[in-house]
Amino acid sequence: MDERARTVLSLLPPLAGGWPEKAGAAREIRLRAGCPAQVIGEGGEWLSQEALSADWIERAADALAAHSLYARDEELRQGYLSLADGSRAGVCGRFALEDGRIRRMTAIRSICVRVSRAVRGCADGCMPFLYEEGRPLSALILSAPGLGKTTLLRDAARQFSQGTAWGTGVCTALADERREMAGGGTLDVGPRTDVMEGCPKAEAIRMLVRAMAPRVIATDELGGAEDAGAVMEAVRCGVAVIATAHAPSIEAAKERAALRPLLEAGVFDRIILLAGGVGRVAGIYDGAGCAPMNGGRKVHGYRNETGGLRLADGGLRGARLVRGGLADAARGGPAGAAPGGASSAGGHAGQARASERGDGEDGASAL
Repeated sequence: MDERARTVLSLLPPLAGGWPEKAGAAREIRLRAGCPAQVIGEGGEWLSQEALSADWIERAADALAAHSLYARDEELRQGYLSLADGSRAGVCGRFALEDGRIRRMTAIRSICVRVSRAVRGCADGCMPFLYEEGRPLSALILSAPGLGKTTLLRDAARQFSQGTAWGTGVCTALADERREMAGGGTLDVGPRTDVMEGCPKAEAIRMLVRAMAPRVIATDELGGAEDAGAVMEAVRCGVAVIATAHAPSIEAAKERAALRPLLEAGVFDRIILLAGGVGRVAGIYDGAGCAPMNGGRKVHGYRNETGGLRLADGGLRGARLVRGGLADAARGGPAGAAPGGASSAGGHAGQARASERGDGEDGASAL
Protein backbone atom coordinates (compact mmCIF):
# COMPACT_ATOMS: atom_id res chain seq x y z
CA MET A 1 0.00 0.00 0.00
CA ASP A 2 1.29 3.47 -0.88
CA GLU A 3 2.46 5.18 2.30
CA ARG A 4 0.80 8.51 1.50
CA ALA A 5 -2.56 6.92 0.74
CA ARG A 6 -2.21 4.84 3.91
CA THR A 7 -1.56 8.01 5.91
CA VAL A 8 -4.68 9.73 4.55
CA LEU A 9 -6.87 6.70 5.19
CA SER A 10 -5.53 6.37 8.73
CA LEU A 11 -6.73 9.88 9.53
CA LEU A 12 -10.34 9.18 8.56
CA PRO A 13 -13.02 7.82 10.91
CA PRO A 14 -13.56 4.04 10.75
CA LEU A 15 -15.47 2.85 7.71
CA ALA A 16 -17.88 -0.07 8.15
CA GLY A 17 -16.40 -2.97 6.19
CA GLY A 18 -13.03 -1.22 6.00
CA TRP A 19 -11.16 0.14 3.00
CA PRO A 20 -10.26 -2.19 0.12
CA GLU A 21 -6.65 -3.07 -0.61
CA LYS A 22 -6.83 -1.07 -3.85
CA ALA A 23 -7.44 2.07 -1.77
CA GLY A 24 -3.70 1.99 -1.07
CA ALA A 25 -3.07 3.02 -4.69
CA ALA A 26 -5.66 5.81 -4.61
CA ARG A 27 -5.17 9.04 -6.53
CA GLU A 28 -8.38 10.51 -5.15
CA ILE A 29 -10.64 9.72 -2.19
CA ARG A 30 -14.07 11.34 -2.54
CA LEU A 31 -16.39 11.53 0.46
CA ARG A 32 -19.96 12.85 0.30
CA ALA A 33 -22.71 13.03 2.92
CA GLY A 34 -25.51 10.64 1.99
CA CYS A 35 -23.39 8.83 -0.61
CA PRO A 36 -20.91 5.92 -0.57
CA ALA A 37 -17.19 6.59 -0.21
CA GLN A 38 -15.48 6.66 -3.62
CA VAL A 39 -11.85 5.69 -4.24
CA ILE A 40 -10.30 6.45 -7.65
CA GLY A 41 -6.98 4.91 -8.70
CA GLU A 42 -5.07 3.46 -11.62
CA GLY A 43 -7.30 0.38 -11.70
CA GLY A 44 -10.60 2.23 -11.73
CA GLU A 45 -12.89 3.11 -8.84
CA TRP A 46 -14.40 1.51 -5.74
CA LEU A 47 -17.61 2.45 -3.91
CA SER A 48 -18.38 1.50 -0.33
CA GLN A 49 -21.52 -0.46 0.44
CA GLU A 50 -22.92 2.08 2.90
CA ALA A 51 -23.58 5.80 2.59
CA LEU A 52 -21.61 8.23 4.72
CA SER A 53 -23.46 10.33 7.27
CA ALA A 54 -23.15 14.10 7.59
CA ASP A 55 -21.60 13.56 11.01
CA TRP A 56 -19.00 11.19 9.51
CA ILE A 57 -18.05 13.86 6.96
CA GLU A 58 -17.70 16.52 9.67
CA ARG A 59 -15.49 14.21 11.75
CA ALA A 60 -13.39 13.37 8.68
CA ALA A 61 -12.86 17.08 7.91
CA ASP A 62 -11.85 17.76 11.51
CA ALA A 63 -9.37 14.87 11.43
CA LEU A 64 -7.85 16.00 8.12
CA ALA A 65 -7.44 19.49 9.64
CA ALA A 66 -5.53 17.96 12.58
CA HIS A 67 -8.54 18.80 14.79
CA SER A 68 -8.00 22.51 14.14
CA LEU A 69 -10.79 23.44 11.74
CA TYR A 70 -11.26 26.69 13.64
CA ALA A 71 -7.72 27.72 12.60
CA ARG A 72 -8.27 26.89 8.93
CA ASP A 73 -10.84 29.55 8.08
CA GLU A 74 -8.74 31.11 5.33
CA GLU A 75 -8.19 27.79 3.58
CA LEU A 76 -11.85 26.82 3.98
CA ARG A 77 -12.96 30.13 2.47
CA GLN A 78 -10.97 29.08 -0.61
CA GLY A 79 -12.48 25.60 -0.61
CA TYR A 80 -9.63 23.38 0.53
CA LEU A 81 -7.60 22.00 3.41
CA SER A 82 -3.83 21.37 3.20
CA LEU A 83 -2.56 18.13 4.67
CA ALA A 84 0.88 17.84 6.27
CA ASP A 85 2.20 15.51 3.54
CA GLY A 86 1.29 17.88 0.69
CA SER A 87 -1.99 16.21 -0.22
CA ARG A 88 -4.94 18.53 -0.65
CA ALA A 89 -8.52 18.05 0.45
CA GLY A 90 -11.05 20.06 -1.51
CA VAL A 91 -14.20 20.82 0.47
CA CYS A 92 -17.73 21.67 -0.54
CA GLY A 93 -20.76 22.63 1.50
CA ARG A 94 -22.51 25.68 2.94
CA PHE A 95 -20.99 29.14 3.32
CA ALA A 96 -22.02 32.23 5.26
CA LEU A 97 -21.81 35.53 3.39
CA GLU A 98 -21.28 39.06 4.63
CA ASP A 99 -21.73 42.05 2.31
CA GLY A 100 -21.76 39.65 -0.62
CA ARG A 101 -18.43 38.05 0.30
CA ILE A 102 -17.65 34.67 1.82
CA ARG A 103 -17.22 35.09 5.56
CA ARG A 104 -16.72 31.48 6.59
CA MET A 105 -17.71 27.90 5.85
CA THR A 106 -20.50 26.72 8.13
CA ALA A 107 -20.98 23.10 7.02
CA ILE A 108 -18.84 20.64 5.07
CA ARG A 109 -20.78 18.14 3.00
CA SER A 110 -18.20 16.83 0.51
CA ILE A 111 -14.45 16.18 0.65
CA CYS A 112 -12.12 15.28 -2.21
CA VAL A 113 -8.64 14.22 -1.10
CA ARG A 114 -6.06 14.26 -3.88
CA VAL A 115 -3.16 12.13 -2.72
CA SER A 116 0.17 13.83 -3.34
CA ARG A 117 2.92 11.72 -4.90
CA ALA A 118 6.34 12.51 -6.28
CA VAL A 119 6.98 10.53 -9.47
CA ARG A 120 10.71 10.84 -9.95
CA GLY A 121 11.63 11.08 -13.62
CA CYS A 122 8.13 11.77 -14.97
CA ALA A 123 9.42 14.99 -16.59
CA ASP A 124 12.31 13.25 -18.38
CA GLY A 125 10.62 13.43 -21.78
CA CYS A 126 9.95 17.16 -21.43
CA MET A 127 13.30 18.39 -20.10
CA PRO A 128 15.16 18.41 -23.46
CA PHE A 129 12.68 21.05 -24.64
CA LEU A 130 13.01 23.24 -21.54
CA TYR A 131 16.56 24.49 -22.15
CA GLU A 132 18.25 26.74 -24.67
CA GLU A 133 22.06 26.72 -24.67
CA GLY A 134 21.95 25.41 -21.11
CA ARG A 135 19.57 28.14 -19.96
CA PRO A 136 16.22 27.13 -18.37
CA LEU A 137 13.18 28.28 -20.32
CA SER A 138 9.80 29.41 -19.06
CA ALA A 139 6.97 26.93 -19.58
CA LEU A 140 3.23 26.65 -19.00
CA ILE A 141 1.74 23.22 -18.29
CA LEU A 142 -1.92 22.94 -19.28
CA SER A 143 -4.57 20.29 -18.74
CA ALA A 144 -8.06 19.69 -17.46
CA PRO A 145 -8.20 19.05 -13.68
CA GLY A 146 -6.74 15.83 -12.33
CA LEU A 147 -4.36 14.88 -15.16
CA GLY A 148 -1.05 15.32 -13.33
CA LYS A 149 0.05 18.92 -13.86
CA THR A 150 1.38 19.33 -10.32
CA THR A 151 3.26 16.02 -10.43
CA LEU A 152 4.95 17.00 -13.70
CA LEU A 153 5.70 20.51 -12.38
CA ARG A 154 7.27 19.12 -9.21
CA ASP A 155 9.62 16.81 -11.10
CA ALA A 156 10.59 19.49 -13.64
CA ALA A 157 11.49 21.83 -10.75
CA ARG A 158 13.51 19.05 -9.12
CA GLN A 159 15.43 18.43 -12.34
CA PHE A 160 16.18 22.14 -12.87
CA SER A 161 17.55 22.16 -9.31
CA GLN A 162 19.43 18.89 -9.62
CA GLY A 163 20.81 19.50 -13.10
CA THR A 164 20.32 17.47 -16.27
CA ALA A 165 22.20 16.54 -19.44
CA TRP A 166 20.95 19.81 -20.95
CA GLY A 167 21.94 22.21 -18.18
CA THR A 168 23.67 22.38 -14.82
CA GLY A 169 21.69 22.62 -11.59
CA VAL A 170 20.45 26.13 -10.76
CA CYS A 171 18.85 27.87 -7.78
CA THR A 172 15.15 27.10 -7.97
CA ALA A 173 12.26 28.43 -5.88
CA LEU A 174 8.74 27.14 -5.31
CA ALA A 175 5.85 29.53 -4.73
CA ASP A 176 3.86 26.78 -3.00
CA GLU A 177 0.70 28.55 -1.86
CA ARG A 178 -1.22 25.40 -0.95
CA ARG A 179 1.75 23.37 0.28
CA GLU A 180 1.27 20.73 -2.42
CA MET A 181 4.51 20.86 -4.39
CA ALA A 182 7.00 20.28 -1.58
CA GLY A 183 4.63 18.45 0.76
CA GLY A 184 5.80 20.41 3.77
CA GLY A 185 9.36 19.24 3.17
CA THR A 186 8.42 15.57 2.68
CA LEU A 187 8.87 15.49 -1.11
CA ASP A 188 12.11 15.70 -3.08
CA VAL A 189 12.20 19.02 -4.94
CA GLY A 190 15.95 19.20 -5.52
CA PRO A 191 19.11 20.22 -3.65
CA ARG A 192 19.13 23.86 -4.77
CA THR A 193 15.46 24.61 -4.09
CA ASP A 194 13.93 27.17 -1.72
CA VAL A 195 10.27 26.78 -0.81
CA MET A 196 7.84 29.52 0.20
CA GLU A 197 4.66 27.91 1.55
CA GLY A 198 1.24 29.24 2.50
CA CYS A 199 1.78 32.64 0.91
CA PRO A 200 -0.43 33.89 -1.95
CA LYS A 201 1.49 32.98 -5.08
CA ALA A 202 1.67 36.50 -6.53
CA GLU A 203 3.23 37.84 -3.34
CA ALA A 204 5.47 34.79 -3.03
CA ILE A 205 6.81 35.18 -6.57
CA ARG A 206 7.68 38.83 -5.99
CA MET A 207 9.35 38.09 -2.65
CA LEU A 208 11.33 35.18 -4.06
CA VAL A 209 12.68 37.33 -6.91
CA ARG A 210 13.79 40.00 -4.44
CA ALA A 211 15.04 37.84 -1.60
CA MET A 212 16.32 34.56 -3.08
CA ALA A 213 17.56 35.47 -6.58
CA PRO A 214 16.41 32.21 -8.19
CA ARG A 215 17.08 31.22 -11.79
CA VAL A 216 13.80 29.29 -11.92
CA ILE A 217 10.48 29.78 -10.09
CA ALA A 218 7.83 27.05 -10.13
CA THR A 219 4.23 27.70 -9.13
CA ASP A 220 0.96 25.83 -9.40
CA GLU A 221 -2.44 26.82 -10.79
CA LEU A 222 -2.23 30.37 -12.08
CA GLY A 223 -5.54 32.05 -11.42
CA GLY A 224 -6.24 35.76 -11.52
CA ALA A 225 -4.66 38.87 -12.96
CA GLU A 226 -2.46 39.30 -9.87
CA ASP A 227 -0.79 35.94 -10.53
CA ALA A 228 -0.30 36.81 -14.18
CA GLY A 229 1.26 40.16 -13.32
CA ALA A 230 3.73 38.58 -10.90
CA VAL A 231 4.77 35.97 -13.47
CA MET A 232 5.30 38.65 -16.12
CA GLU A 233 7.42 40.73 -13.72
CA ALA A 234 9.58 37.73 -12.80
CA VAL A 235 10.24 36.81 -16.43
CA ARG A 236 11.14 40.43 -17.21
CA CYS A 237 13.65 40.23 -14.34
CA GLY A 238 15.33 37.32 -16.10
CA VAL A 239 13.82 34.48 -14.06
CA ALA A 240 12.44 31.45 -15.86
CA VAL A 241 8.94 30.59 -14.62
CA ILE A 242 7.36 27.16 -14.97
CA ALA A 243 3.70 27.15 -14.01
CA THR A 244 0.47 25.21 -14.41
CA ALA A 245 -3.05 26.27 -15.29
CA HIS A 246 -6.39 24.63 -15.91
CA ALA A 247 -7.25 24.47 -19.61
CA PRO A 248 -8.05 21.45 -21.78
CA SER A 249 -6.38 23.01 -24.83
CA ILE A 250 -4.19 25.91 -25.86
CA GLU A 251 -7.19 27.54 -27.51
CA ALA A 252 -9.11 27.36 -24.23
CA ALA A 253 -6.14 28.83 -22.35
CA LYS A 254 -6.15 31.82 -24.68
CA GLU A 255 -9.75 32.48 -23.68
CA ARG A 256 -8.94 32.70 -19.96
CA ALA A 257 -8.61 36.30 -18.85
CA ALA A 258 -5.59 35.62 -16.61
CA LEU A 259 -3.67 33.64 -19.23
CA ARG A 260 -4.43 35.63 -22.37
CA PRO A 261 -2.03 38.53 -21.67
CA LEU A 262 0.78 36.11 -20.77
CA LEU A 263 0.33 34.12 -23.97
CA GLU A 264 -0.07 37.22 -26.14
CA ALA A 265 3.10 38.73 -24.65
CA GLY A 266 5.08 35.54 -25.29
CA VAL A 267 6.02 35.20 -21.62
CA PHE A 268 6.33 31.41 -21.91
CA ASP A 269 8.86 29.80 -24.23
CA ARG A 270 7.12 26.42 -24.15
CA ILE A 271 3.60 25.11 -23.61
CA ILE A 272 3.13 21.51 -22.45
CA LEU A 273 -0.34 20.04 -22.93
CA LEU A 274 -1.52 17.00 -20.97
CA ALA A 275 -4.57 15.20 -22.38
CA GLY A 276 -5.98 11.75 -22.97
CA GLY A 277 -5.22 10.33 -19.52
CA VAL A 278 -3.33 11.01 -16.32
CA GLY A 279 0.18 12.23 -17.11
CA ARG A 280 -0.10 11.82 -20.88
CA VAL A 281 1.85 14.49 -22.75
CA ALA A 282 -0.26 15.29 -25.80
CA GLY A 283 2.14 17.91 -27.14
CA ILE A 284 5.02 20.29 -26.42
CA TYR A 285 4.72 23.58 -28.27
CA ASP A 286 6.51 26.87 -28.69
CA GLY A 287 5.32 29.82 -26.63
CA ALA A 288 2.74 30.84 -29.19
CA GLY A 289 1.21 27.39 -29.06
CA CYS A 290 1.65 27.02 -32.80
CA ALA A 291 4.71 24.90 -33.59
CA PRO A 292 5.00 21.43 -32.07
CA MET A 293 8.50 21.12 -30.65
CA ASN A 294 8.86 17.60 -32.01
CA GLY A 295 8.19 18.43 -35.63
CA GLY A 296 4.54 17.44 -35.50
CA ARG A 297 5.10 13.98 -34.03
CA LYS A 298 3.74 13.03 -30.64
CA VAL A 299 6.19 12.60 -27.79
CA HIS A 300 5.79 8.85 -27.48
CA GLY A 301 6.72 7.12 -24.29
CA TYR A 302 5.97 4.25 -21.99
CA ARG A 303 5.81 3.55 -18.29
CA ASN A 304 9.23 2.51 -17.10
CA GLU A 305 10.39 1.31 -13.71
CA THR A 306 9.93 4.72 -12.10
CA GLY A 307 6.71 5.61 -13.90
CA GLY A 308 8.54 8.29 -15.87
CA LEU A 309 8.27 9.22 -19.51
CA ARG A 310 11.08 8.25 -21.85
CA LEU A 311 11.35 9.25 -25.48
CA ALA A 312 10.63 6.26 -27.68
CA ASP A 313 11.33 5.86 -31.38
CA GLY A 314 8.94 8.74 -32.01
CA GLY A 315 11.63 10.72 -30.16
CA LEU A 316 14.85 12.07 -31.58
CA ARG A 317 18.55 11.41 -31.59
CA GLY A 318 20.73 14.47 -32.13
CA ALA A 319 17.84 16.87 -32.74
CA ARG A 320 18.03 20.62 -32.74
CA LEU A 321 15.40 23.32 -32.33
CA VAL A 322 14.87 25.60 -35.28
CA ARG A 323 12.22 28.33 -35.38
CA GLY A 324 10.21 26.60 -32.70
CA GLY A 325 10.36 23.19 -34.37
CA LEU A 326 12.79 20.28 -34.60
CA ALA A 327 15.16 19.52 -37.43
CA ASP A 328 16.76 16.09 -37.64
CA ALA A 329 20.49 16.15 -37.21
CA ALA A 330 22.93 13.44 -38.17
CA ARG A 331 21.72 10.19 -36.65
CA GLY A 332 25.10 8.58 -36.46
CA GLY A 333 26.23 10.41 -33.32
CA PRO A 334 25.85 9.18 -29.78
CA ALA A 335 22.53 9.55 -28.00
CA GLY A 336 22.28 12.10 -25.21
CA ALA A 337 23.76 15.52 -24.86
CA ALA A 338 26.76 17.23 -23.42
CA PRO A 339 26.21 19.02 -20.12
CA GLY A 340 25.21 22.60 -20.76
CA GLY A 341 22.88 21.70 -23.60
CA ALA A 342 25.09 22.12 -26.69
CA SER A 343 23.72 20.27 -29.71
CA SER A 344 26.06 18.06 -31.71
CA ALA A 345 24.48 19.56 -34.81
CA GLY A 346 25.34 23.08 -33.68
CA GLY A 347 21.72 24.00 -32.90
CA HIS A 348 20.74 26.16 -29.98
CA ALA A 349 19.09 23.55 -27.77
CA GLY A 350 20.13 20.35 -26.08
CA GLN A 351 19.86 16.97 -27.69
CA ALA A 352 16.93 14.73 -26.92
CA ARG A 353 17.87 11.30 -25.70
CA ALA A 354 16.43 8.38 -27.66
CA SER A 355 15.39 5.05 -26.31
CA GLU A 356 13.57 2.03 -27.61
CA ARG A 357 9.79 1.77 -27.38
CA GLY A 358 8.69 -0.70 -24.74
CA ASP A 359 6.07 -3.43 -25.29
CA GLY A 360 4.80 -1.70 -28.44
CA GLU A 361 2.87 0.87 -26.46
CA ASP A 362 1.87 4.10 -28.10
CA GLY A 363 1.08 7.37 -26.37
CA ALA A 364 2.74 8.99 -23.39
CA SER A 365 3.49 7.83 -19.90
CA ALA A 366 1.03 8.04 -17.06
CA LEU A 367 2.23 9.71 -13.89
